[in-house]
Amino acid sequence: MEYRDHVKVAKKSGKDDPWSGSGSAPVEEPYRCRISFASRLVKDQNGKEVVSNVHIRFPGAVEIDYADELIWKDLTGAERRGQPIQYKIARDTNYKPLMTVVDL
Repeated sequence: MEYRDHVKVAKKSGKDDPWSGSGSAPVEEPYRCRISFASRLVKDQNGKEVVSNVHIRFPGAVEIDYADELIWKDLTGAERRGQPIQYKIARDTNYKPLMTVVDL
């Protein structure tokens, strides 16, 4: 599988400290991936069935959390953003991570 697309994963850097006066800005890490667009029914972190329209595959294990924001450009060049509905790490028979699959 070729990973031609690119996604930035915006993570929060540390915890918010209201007394320091400086908010924690999100840290964006770029990753190569494969993005596909199709509607499918998935379960979110609470077990509810929701519709996912974007399916992203990253090679290997990528640290993703439900609070992260994923940023990418679609086919028209417009910037798109979304938070994960569901994510999982696909592994082979030796338990080696093959890819991280994220539904938005």
